[in-house]
Amino acid sequence: MRKQPIVPIGLVLVLMLAVALGRGLTLAQPVVGGRGPSLSGGSTIATRIALPALDVGDGWETTIRVQNAGDAHTRAVLDLYPAYDGQCPAESSVVGTLCSGLIAPGTAWVWDTFDLPASARSAIVYSVVPGTEDTVCGGDGTRQPGPPIAVTVDRLREETDVIPAAASAYTGIPQERAGTFDPTVNGFVYFVPSVAVEDQGQITSLIVQNLGDECASFELSYQPQDDCSQVTTDEVLALAPGEAVRVNPGDVLTSPFRGSAWIRATQPLAVVVDQWAGEGSVLMTSQGVAQDLGSLVNHVPLVYRDFEGWNASLNVQNTSSTTDAKAKAYFMDSSDDIITTIVSWICPRGTRSYHLSEINDLPGHYVGPARIESQEWWTPNDPSVFITNIVSSVDLVNEEAGQGVSYTGVTVPEGEEIELVALPSLMKDETRSSRIAIYNPGPGSAGLQFEVYDQNGLLDVLGLPAGHTYMDLASWGSINPGFRGSGLVRVTSQGGGSGLGVVVMEHNDGSAGGDWSRGYAGIPIWAAEASPTPMPTATATPTSTPTVPPTVMPEPTATPTPPVSPTPVEDAGIWTTFANGDDVQALLVEGDTVWAGTRAGGLVRWNTADGTYVQILHPQDDLACNDVRDIAVDAAGNKWLATCRGLSVLSAKGVISTTYTTANSGLPNDDVTAVAVDSEGTVWLGTTGREVASFDGQEWTTYTHDPEIPGAGPADGEIFSLIVDDADRVWVAPGMLGYGVSVYDGVIWTHYTTQNSCLASNRVIAMAPGMGGVWLGTQGGGATFIGDCGCATYGAADGLGSNYVMAIAVGQDGRAWFGLGGSGGAVCVLDGASTPCDRGDDHWTCHDVEGSIRALATEPSGAVWIGTISGCSLTLRTCKGGGLSRFDGDTWTTYSTASAGLVSNWVTAI
Repeated sequence: MRKQPIVPIGLVLVLMLAVALGRGLTLAQPVVGGRGPSLSGGSTIATRIALPALDVGDGWETTIRVQNAGDAHTRAVLDLYPAYDGQCPAESSVVGTLCSGLIAPGTAWVWDTFDLPASARSAIVYSVVPGTEDTVCGGDGTRQPGPPIAVTVDRLREETDVIPAAASAYTGIPQERAGTFDPTVNGFVYFVPSVAVEDQGQITSLIVQNLGDECASFELSYQPQDDCSQVTTDEVLALAPGEAVRVNPGDVLTSPFRGSAWIRATQPLAVVVDQWAGEGSVLMTSQGVAQDLGSLVNHVPLVYRDFEGWNASLNVQNTSSTTDAKAKAYFMDSSDDIITTIVSWICPRGTRSYHLSEINDLPGHYVGPARIESQEWWTPNDPSVFITNIVSSVDLVNEEAGQGVSYTGVTVPEGEEIELVALPSLMKDETRSSRIAIYNPGPGSAGLQFEVYDQNGLLDVLGLPAGHTYMDLASWGSINPGFRGSGLVRVTSQGGGSGLGVVVMEHNDGSAGGDWSRGYAGIPIWAAEASPTPMPTATATPTSTPTVPPTVMPEPTATPTPPVSPTPVEDAGIWTTFANGDDVQALLVEGDTVWAGTRAGGLVRWNTADGTYVQILHPQDDLACNDVRDIAVDAAGNKWLATCRGLSVLSAKGVISTTYTTANSGLPNDDVTAVAVDSEGTVWLGTTGREVASFDGQEWTTYTHDPEIPGAGPADGEIFSLIVDDADRVWVAPGMLGYGVSVYDGVIWTHYTTQNSCLASNRVIAMAPGMGGVWLGTQGGGATFIGDCGCATYGAADGLGSNYVMAIAVGQDGRAWFGLGGSGGAVCVLDGASTPCDRGDDHWTCHDVEGSIRALATEPSGAVWIGTISGCSLTLRTCKGGGLSRFDGDTWTTYSTASAGLVSNWVTAI
């Protein structure tokens, strides 16, 4: 029993169901407070996004979040490219292509490490009109541009015995923001305001991707900050379209070095800058800036001075090759009034840094914005000098905690106005939540509203004032712990938004060692790029006005509408649900019936015999929430549904009979992630609030982590998966958080980790009872069996095809099936005659599968249902997986888009 993770590195569990979830949709009549959703429309702007830096395997994880920033539904297509090899092949070097499900306006789609081939090092994401995605994904292959999208990439270097964890985030670079050809230099030009080589513990790495259609070459020039006459050059040849090369400035520079860089290329590029600090323990990532995106004014939405240990450095670069720049930095308070200013001269293509810890005129514990202007200047008896454009970057560092974040300053090209700023990644957790800094400069500042989205659509709305707003999602009572979603800052007045800037920070509270902080600058969607209608669409109204600390709390411009009731409404035409999510997170197989819990499409009953569907939705069918994470069935045939807003019960008659919430029961948290039923009929569930609860039909009991009494509850962390074994013991795993597994025997909780058991990895992501114990699938550690006979671990060297075990099922015939991910996609079976703890009688059989197995379920006959991730490998000319397949030991039967009406071949939980 598995749940949809809402963490940055969680698993994306997906199944596309055609008639119910994709095609043949019925729209509302009309939707109150906004527009009805649309599946058509699009532009050529912000529809092709470069992702120069992916790190998969070898101790790294990558998560890609694609947000729909338009007003119509879209699908995303992800082309993946290999590492740079110094050659330009005649044909495309794409190593794989993935397709998303339907992405509703404002919401985000997630691809995580297990979705990506190990050879992928860069990517390009396309927004396409639904139905025009690649043919292997169910479309016609024309890739017609859809609505604008925004993308963030999270990368994490895992902790080992010798190095700490290091995390960072960056935003994808749209094609139109990659610059234009400059005939004066016969190429495309890019700027990097900060480059370091072993200077104060910092080292820079440049990651450069070819976003053009032809083979690219480029020249890099480095200039020290204190000597503008000295320039060192380097070059890269034969960079294939889509591929990225990683450049180490230390190969040509003498350390210590601190300065700037600029790049001249034959094709448009996308540039990402990795800044390693703390002797390699802190990772900070920003972007290079195209020459024509430089501007006379740069806005910096967030800087710190001695705030909770954080300090900021501003790096400002002159883009002129011939003229000095006179740069004036203004440091502002929350009302956009000036606190202090600093003026500096910057030589051609040089950089000047401002360290806020050294600016004594700023108050202590300062949080605020800055504005940097390139100003007019002249010498006596000479005319004024042409004002040069500037670009900037910001480093936010907490040296004591060993954490850091970088982002690129907001340039304000003349005549361009921002319509909205997209925030693909927002989160709220016990140890880390998003802090959002919004700089809305005056005079003439724009009217703004901040919209928060979960996987179902619009969750909350807040009006914003002029000036600077600094908010922490941890203070929002309307957002539950465990939230993982997206946001939009939307301009609601005409003629504003030209200087709007947003930065998102995720601070670690220090409970986990290493650099877990991430941050990024919000992605502007310019007026020509965004949809013409400024009001958001919502299938559910905002829940409440969030609670924000009084010192920074903006007054809302309007009171949000009360929440939609899950009970039936008088006029079904007013409130109805558009099934804006196709991805299935949990399936239950009962003969010819498959019950599918989806991320945003409610509950679907699929009859595999005749292909018919019945969909159960919020609010019209009384389902608590359209995000159904897990399904369990009791002896009476009732289906218990774990949802984002409570525990719904579907009776054997096929109607929602009850929904348990914190308001009407002893349920500890409405955000339910996993559910199971034991042999006595007691229902067990897990939540994002780190609780496990049980309900025997009369009384509720809650178990939580208590560091003082370890046996009183499960290990720390939100519940990722939960099962009940054959002895009615409850097994709970926090998944990718890495706390191992906790077991409750009815009296006490016992915690198993790599320290006290043969568990090979603490990241347990799949569990299944059988063979006299429980099998545990881990990320990178293979499969571990814990049972009456003892404990044993199997990995790739023991006959298991991969150490990444994504799904496990044990059949009534005693055979154990393992669905594998990582680079060794396969389904392997351990014969029923084998004894898990005795390696001498092992008999393994593996069947190769293109792609990662994400779902397994067995029939009484011994046949197994297998779900794989779809996607086409253009190198191998094969599809990654075949959707939902059934294997009876002799014959494979595949249910794909053509044979079973599936919108996509993505199947990730059964």
